[in-house]
Amino acid sequence: HDAQEFYHAFIDGLDTDVLSFQKALRSMQQTIKYKSQISTGSPPVTPSQSSIKDIFGGSLRSVLICDQCGCKRSQIESFLNLSLPLKKEVLSESEAATREKMTTRKETSNINACLKHFTDPETLSDPIYCPSCNKKTNTLKQNTFAK
Repeated sequence: HDAQEFYHAFIDGLDTDVLSFQKALRSMQQTIKYKSQISTGSPPVTPSQSSIKDIFGGSLRSVLICDQCGCKRSQIESFLNLSLPLKKEVLSESEAATREKMTTRKETSNINACLKHFTDPETLSDPIYCPSCNKKTNTLKQNTFAK
């Protein structure tokens, strides 16, 4: 948890410094433009409009899907890091094929498996109010990446 706090503080500080540098660079460019009597014919160098958070951050879309009517509601939130499980219990291949055995095995996941698990739809344990049905219904939740 401390590493996440440090990471967020580091990115915030770096973002602040980059934005400050970009502002100072724009100010210097305007000063040079007004003082310069000779035109070089090339456009002035402008700093990138991306901030550090644009580079290291992303947006997560959380989608709620009503089990009865299929109504979808989504909410987008920004993130700088995600907590993904490194290991998960998965059905053994023989169980997936036969559905007769009730065995599981531990599998070390790669990043693609972790992201797939993170974005797989899950049924919420408690019913959620659906504005279309006008009542609480069983609901699926799925996380997807918006950016």
